[in-house]
Amino acid sequence: MQLCQVYADARRAGARIYAYNIGFTDAATIEWNGAYGIFVDVSRPRDWRQLSWQLAHEVGHCATGCTHKLSSPYDLIARHEYKADRWAITRYLGVEALRRAMAAGCTEPWQLAEYFDLPQSAVEQALHYWVDCRGVDFNALPEDGPAPADDAGSLWADAGGGWDAAGQDAEGSQAAAPCEEI
Repeated sequence: MQLCQVYADARRAGARIYAYNIGFTDAATIEWNGAYGIFVDVSRPRDWRQLSWQLAHEVGHCATGCTHKLSSPYDLIARHEYKADRWAITRYLGVEALRRAMAAGCTEPWQLAEYFDLPQSAVEQALHYWVDCRGVDFNALPEDGPAPADDAGSLWADAGGGWDAAGQDAEGSQAAAPCEEI
């Protein structure tokens, strides 16, 4: 995964990225009137792989519209975090991309992490999602059956909210689809 791809996806989602000393977390996304700001605490030590995956997750908040108040119930926060993770996984670590990496000889999580230039924890999270949550069998050949539609080439694939390949909703709006509140 290239960091420039994440920045391009952030722009497409209507987000701006700022370096800011947050102090309590690595990064945070704020939505204000349909615009997004992703704040990254550059004072917290990390490598480029971790930064790339953190930004991918934050762009997931923008693409899915899943932002919340700090005082939101924990179950709502957990659902929004899950949706942002799911978006990042389907965008950057989709089934077909993982199969291509495996076909190139990368079969261990650490090898896949090097291949995608991401933290091993991100690859492990993606493998858990695809294998345990979606039932993908990476040992089966793709011709053995339909794979989940994850790598359709759309930034907004599986992001929820009825986005098309151009990143627009049914009304032609470029704004992110909001998550439902409970």
